[in-house]
Amino acid sequence: MNWTLVAAVPPLVMLAFLIVTEWVPMFPFNDLAAQPVRRRLFAAAINYPVMALIAVLFAVDVTVSTLIATVLCFTVVAGNINSWWFPYFTGRGNADMRRNWEREYGRTLKLLPTDGHVVTPDAQHLVVTAIAWAMLITGVGASVHVL
Repeated sequence: MNWTLVAAVPPLVMLAFLIVTEWVPMFPFNDLAAQPVRRRLFAAAINYPVMALIAVLFAVDVTVSTLIATVLCFTVVAGNINSWWFPYFTGRGNADMRRNWEREYGRTLKLLPTDGHVVTPDAQHLVVTAIAWAMLITGVGASVHVL
């Protein structure tokens, strides 16, 4: 099995998922009416190239590029944990974080309990979390394989 090609798939899945969920209305899975176009464009300008870069770095199948891609996958997972899971499990956050969450994600589908939490990952971000972890796991597998 070519682990580097396997590892190139999850970032492409993430890229496709982000494009669809950030631009195609699928309420209550997403709530595009609550997210200004300018904010979505800003997120797209950062997230889309990063996901494409990770996929390309894995597909190149060179040790250094694979290791760099794996580090980038780690940063994606760390960002996801910091944005969603740390506030959810610790209750740490502030009023601005709560207002932003209520405005942008307050009406979206939740599968986890929301009471007593500053923010709660919605269904859309549960999928993002799963894909991010798939990126990291396959990236670590590819890194082990090339070393």
